[in-house]
Amino acid sequence: MGTSGLDVDFNDQSEPTLFILDAQEPKDLLDFWNYRAVHRSGLAIPVQWLSELSDFCKEFIVQNHRPLPGNSHGVMIHPISMFSRSIPEKEIEALHSNYLKLDKDGANTLQTWYPPIWRPSPGFVVRKTRPTIAAAEKRVTVTVNLEADKPSIQFEALQPDFAVRFGGNARWANVVRMRDWGSKDRIATVFPTDFRVKVLKRFLDSISSE
Repeated sequence: MGTSGLDVDFNDQSEPTLFILDAQEPKDLLDFWNYRAVHRSGLAIPVQWLSELSDFCKEFIVQNHRPLPGNSHGVMIHPISMFSRSIPEKEIEALHSNYLKLDKDGANTLQTWYPPIWRPSPGFVVRKTRPTIAAAEKRVTVTVNLEADKPSIQFEALQPDFAVRFGGNARWANVVRMRDWGSKDRIATVFPTDFRVKVLKRFLDSISSE
């Protein structure tokens, strides 16, 4: 419901997860909401109903503990049983053993900590850990006369279909990715932070003199 009309790329390779929470604790409900906003897979399992849902949870683990598709090295998918922050740690082992644990090697992955989803993605990660959301995409081809006094590019901006139904401040933006298919590559997509300050030549001269 929260992503109607949007394409969401979660950018993550998270394992299928059972999120065992206390349905009467607001912080657990918020944690699950935030978790699902970042990770593709996650099912909420109220600890109050864990006994009744035990067979369902075990079947979920059995179905998802399988070879990773397309991997020829025997890498397995490991479903996770994640317990919320409000469930006392001293109770987790018994709950896991009584209602979730399987007699199958490698199928039981227990997680007692909440992932730090508020942290930004490390710089060395190729793909971002937070999802990217788009309402529409469009490719256009334009010709740029770089010899003109003021070369410019014009194109029609995209707007989500549902945006016209609501007023107020703008809640979306166009992201432009430019590709120059010419051989000279003369289009700059990023300006230096001081491009209006005429100190660049003096800076280069000081480097060359060293």
